[in-house]
Amino acid sequence: AALEAFLERCAEGEVIQPRETTADSTFVYVLSTPRRGNRYLTSQGNNKNLTGLDAPTDLSRWTFKRHRDGAWYILNATDMTFISTSASNNTALSSSRARSSKGWSIKASAEAGLVIIVSGSLQINQCNAGLNYQIYNWGGGNNTTDDGCKYLIQPVEAFATAVESLREEGPSATNNTCYDLGGRPAGRPSRNGIYVVDGRKVVY
Repeated sequence: AALEAFLERCAEGEVIQPRETTADSTFVYVLSTPRRGNRYLTSQGNNKNLTGLDAPTDLSRWTFKRHRDGAWYILNATDMTFISTSASNNTALSSSRARSSKGWSIKASAEAGLVIIVSGSLQINQCNAGLNYQIYNWGGGNNTTDDGCKYLIQPVEAFATAVESLREEGPSATNNTCYDLGGRPAGRPSRNGIYVVDGRKVVY
């Protein structure tokens, strides 16, 4: 029921802000670009350029903490790096263990259910193969239509709930069927990462 309500609110065009991770509660999300190859924003480590992978790994897991300016720190749940707000226009964005001087804001895109992620004139954009699927600062902070700027932010727990529902709805989804965090059948995992097997998250 909670997942259905979440999806319904997305369909209505509401900008749903993530839940803040605190000392008492942790809320983990994956950020993907459904209109640009469904790639998942992923850390490559401290002071390294961000990239978009075709399937999420443990380094594709992000939490949100309130910045002092009222926007968000976006913090990787695995390597504890922040998405940096220091980048020139049309250059790669990186992650860093240093806290950003500015926060990121989540705003509506031109498409219901998808958002843009901006910090002043900085904007998170998923590049194509020509730039090795890196994440760039591109869009000027107000581009709502480019496919690489439009992100879907989904809680990791929602994936597990959705996949468990699929498993319960029919016999074809049983027998240790494995899904990635996007809810797609993954067969036998061929890379390290987090998968959902029989409705439970498993780290390979």
